[in-house]
Amino acid sequence: AALDPHLVAGRGAQVAFLEQEAENATTNGEVIGPDRNAYTLPSEASGRRAVRLTPGRHVEFTLPAAANAITVRYSIPDAPTGGGITAPLDVAANGKRIRTMTLTSQYAWLYNQYPFTNDPGADLLHPDWWITECSCVPAETTPFPTIQKPFRPSHFYDEQRLLLGRTYRAGDRIRLTAPAGSNAAWTVIDLLDSELVGPPKVRLLAANVLAFGADPTVRNCT
Repeated sequence: AALDPHLVAGRGAQVAFLEQEAENATTNGEVIGPDRNAYTLPSEASGRRAVRLTPGRHVEFTLPAAANAITVRYSIPDAPTGGGITAPLDVAANGKRIRTMTLTSQYAWLYNQYPFTNDPGADLLHPDWWITECSCVPAETTPFPTIQKPFRPSHFYDEQRLLLGRTYRAGDRIRLTAPAGSNAAWTVIDLLDSELVGPPKVRLLAANVLAFGADPTVRNCT
């Protein structure tokens, strides 16, 4: 995740989307990272960096190719007692607002030791395990060490897809704004994928009974 893109150019699978890192886009928000410390937003971001938006701030991407759809990798805060919140993210193209995405942190935040918990206030799940935070086995340590809560927050990020409603050209600008008044204290944008998606492919699972000799004048069978 932290490799220079030039080192991996031409490697890996061929995909239909183009990916842009938020920290390389135009923003009036805060670039966070790089960071390799565990349990931080930058350390789990692609490239170890991301953009933190407070309400009213934005990050703007220039499309490298025609696109009618985007995927945003983002993070917003958890609820104080876990379970997540929702928050809006305004999407504009060339300065004109087109859609509002609804972001959620319901599926993003994990805490504590394996198999993890969604409760940020939980005590150690395994006090009989050795942990690096105190370089000890808490259950065998006197006095019992103080464990900071939430303990080992992780995962953080989720992804949201959006159809833009029309095709935009290479060079057009897609702006993501955390709107003023958002209930999320911050919105972190890691990256944006843009893609030109085709129409849905419909597989017909039904057959025309007339092709098999059915009589369309018969309304009821007894």
